[in-house]
Amino acid sequence: GNFFNREAFGEYTDSLFAMRLPIDAVRAGDVTDKMREHITAVDGVRTIQVHPTFLYESAWCLMILIILLVILGKIFLGMALEVAGAIIGILLVLVIALFKRRKGE
Repeated sequence: GNFFNREAFGEYTDSLFAMRLPIDAVRAGDVTDKMREHITAVDGVRTIQVHPTFLYESAWCLMILIILLVILGKIFLGMALEVAGAIIGILLVLVIALFKRRKGE
């Protein structure tokens, strides 16, 4: 939503991740003096270069998700293995019991 609405972006930047926005598509109150100093024209359209803060936020949330999955995976892996072992054990007992019953033992 923030990308399409052009409502959550950072200050002027000329970094690798800079995002160009047409000045006409941005609310006038969101344009700072530093942005006004660096207005450029691209194909006749006046633009500002800003930090895509929503991109940074998304990357941050993705990193937190990965960290949580790794931590929780380590914590619950032992429990998952125990449950899987118990299920396999129960299935083996049932299979052996069925074979014994069919043979009449």
